[in-house]
Amino acid sequence: MTHSELPFHAMSSTNALKRDVKAVVQLAWPLIISNLFFTAQILIDRLLLSWFDSDCMAAAGAASMLGMTLVQLLQHTALFAITFVAQYVGANRKHEVGAMVNQAIIFAFLGGTLYMLLIPMAGTFIRCIGHDKRLLAHETAYLECIGFAAMPIAITAAISSFFAGRGDTRTIIWIQIVGTMVNGSLDYLLIFGHLGFPQWGIRGAGWATVAGCWASTFIALLLYLRPRYFEEYHVHRVWHLDRHRMVRLLKFGVPNGLLATLDMTVWTLFTVFIGWLGPSQLAATMLVFNVNAAFLIPMLGIGQAVSVLVGQRLGANQPMFAEHAAWIGIGIAECFMTTAAIGLACFPAFCLWLFQPYVIDSRWQEVEQWVPSLLIFMALYTFFDCLCITLGYALRGAGDTRFVSTAAAVIGGVFLVLPVFLICRYHSDFYWAWTAVIVYLMAQAAIFLARFIWGPWRTMRVIEPLPSRNGELTIEPEKTTSTCTSAMTGDNLS
Repeated sequence: MTHSELPFHAMSSTNALKRDVKAVVQLAWPLIISNLFFTAQILIDRLLLSWFDSDCMAAAGAASMLGMTLVQLLQHTALFAITFVAQYVGANRKHEVGAMVNQAIIFAFLGGTLYMLLIPMAGTFIRCIGHDKRLLAHETAYLECIGFAAMPIAITAAISSFFAGRGDTRTIIWIQIVGTMVNGSLDYLLIFGHLGFPQWGIRGAGWATVAGCWASTFIALLLYLRPRYFEEYHVHRVWHLDRHRMVRLLKFGVPNGLLATLDMTVWTLFTVFIGWLGPSQLAATMLVFNVNAAFLIPMLGIGQAVSVLVGQRLGANQPMFAEHAAWIGIGIAECFMTTAAIGLACFPAFCLWLFQPYVIDSRWQEVEQWVPSLLIFMALYTFFDCLCITLGYALRGAGDTRFVSTAAAVIGGVFLVLPVFLICRYHSDFYWAWTAVIVYLMAQAAIFLARFIWGPWRTMRVIEPLPSRNGELTIEPEKTTSTCTSAMTGDNLS
């Protein structure tokens, strides 16, 4: 038995610390890089639009959050195929991988088609949120474009599950790089009308996003349908709707998608309510959210790594080791993210310079007044946001998803949606709405922390126990650990 295979109790605390830090970092960095390029497409849109017109930046942010709420359901349902891929590979049933991934692709195609049928209603949805009239046309134009991006986003997620489930995360990075390059190039050309292209403003940003998403999908399909995967993974088979496999995908994938949709819904409602206070408040909020998006990238990567480690070690029947890995992930995320957020709050001029439009008008001057204070709010809530994300992923890695989704729904409604609605409806102080954000994240972090310390997650298992010779149900720790690790690191690849 090698040192890395020693059980937790047989290792010194120093060795256990080093092992878990290394494990978190090795799992997190590819996830961080792939998330970085996906998020970069959104940030490029916002950054270039802020140079073009601060109203366009505010409108794109609000419309994108509204449109992406339903896209999250499609994307994360299709992405759940990663669990099937990993388990099939671990069980040496690689010939079933292609069939399940293809069902996820079919789901993404059908869901994306239904989403496009809602595009003619974009204007109706935008008018219902009650924003300033000068934002309505911009928001409608961008939301219409997002409707054509839903299908490629979901299909790319389905194909990414094939590579990630096998441990081939580097391929996912290249898929995202292609989409980001296409999106960024067309943003520059279509927003400002350079090199003979029409100046479409916010509509140009929307179509650039659509083109970037389809570019990623095209590359992903080319990589997925290579002959090298035909014999081993049967990716060329079962391209029809398979009722049995589709039901299994929806049974486990839809709750995963609903959780992501719920989180997006809470923050979308927050921006909608902020828009009632005025365009400058909404623009300042979206500017800070754009900055905060960069913070979410490493937090999500570390959270996903924690989820993997917790699942592996609970599958190996090592709950103490799982808890230790989770605390290590929390410590890494808190140290890095809180320090970075405080640094930005101390130097707000950098953020203002980054998003400053070419033509400075009275509207931008109003935004400049709000941003420094909002960056302080961001620095305060980042600490609790780190706890929410990492603890939430740790509990979900154990299979405690029902509690996480229920708690998120109740806490989000009681501590954020309802208070901010009342604050903005009656035109109270802008800062009270942002105070509600801190209270909401504090409450959610406290509930998740209590659940993690005293909850039943240590005894939860998502894998089926194996019957032993005497008829009792048991789990084989060594086999489970090896299977989970090889599925995520790609050690099982030829």
